[in-house]
Amino acid sequence: MTFMPPLSATVAMHPTRGERWPPARWIRRAYRRASPASIGAAGFLVVVVLVAIAPSALTRSDPNQMDPVAVLGAPSIAHPFGTDEFGRDILTRVVFGARTSLSYALLATAIGSILGTSIGVTAGFYGGRVDNVVMRGVDILLAFPGILLALIVVTLLGPGLTNAMIAVGIGQAPAFSRVVRGATLGVKTSQYVEAAQGLGATGARVIWRHVVPNVRHVVFVLGSLGYGTAILIGASLSFLGLGAQPPTPEWGSMLETARGYLQTDWWIGIWPGAVLGATLLSINIVGDLLRDILDPSLRLE
Repeated sequence: MTFMPPLSATVAMHPTRGERWPPARWIRRAYRRASPASIGAAGFLVVVVLVAIAPSALTRSDPNQMDPVAVLGAPSIAHPFGTDEFGRDILTRVVFGARTSLSYALLATAIGSILGTSIGVTAGFYGGRVDNVVMRGVDILLAFPGILLALIVVTLLGPGLTNAMIAVGIGQAPAFSRVVRGATLGVKTSQYVEAAQGLGATGARVIWRHVVPNVRHVVFVLGSLGYGTAILIGASLSFLGLGAQPPTPEWGSMLETARGYLQTDWWIGIWPGAVLGATLLSINIVGDLLRDILDPSLRLE
């Protein structure tokens, strides 16, 4: 699945570097624009994050603890989500899988945003031959779907959660590069950037002090939307056996294990799949709300 950023994120700019949005204005705008769906999605994400931070507070402390007596047990009071083929509690593994999935997706998104922002800002600010060479390489990478690019990278690096995280980050970098480049082209022609250059500021200083602060809202919006994509691609890699390796609890690997039991023991796959789907839907809804809050074209509202 290819991550396609919203068009509004490519065209909106901060007018000046020195202007800042008071947090109170963000809160008021969030209050005005929040819908029941966005409030519910934000609440669900808060619960998922809290569970990922402290999974032992909700379930057992060991997600790999086996119970030979309870192999393939249906949902019950002792095991609300049932047990898998080794007698492991599925609720515990889903909860600990939240920590795995959310943490590596966060690091993968950070890798993609930092790498993509650096490339996009450099190409957009310096232009000319640098822009042509860099963006042609980005165009080649954009020709590959995100999951295919991640598959190529993780195949070269080898299977494993760390390599999958790097692969997902590299797969997201081209989208960040393209959008941040467009934002940089608009900022570069602003009067305050021209004034800084006229005063003798170096290119690196202008980029760090004037360009980056005025394109960071684009990075935040893309990061919020790309975070869900990172979770999905990471789960897909684990489903294919290239991401998290057994017995690490992870939503994608749990779905891969459940393939052979769906017709007889449905609970093995339904719970990790439902939590994964609900998390992705909530991230997209909250990402849309964040875009409305941070959109500079609405600053005067």
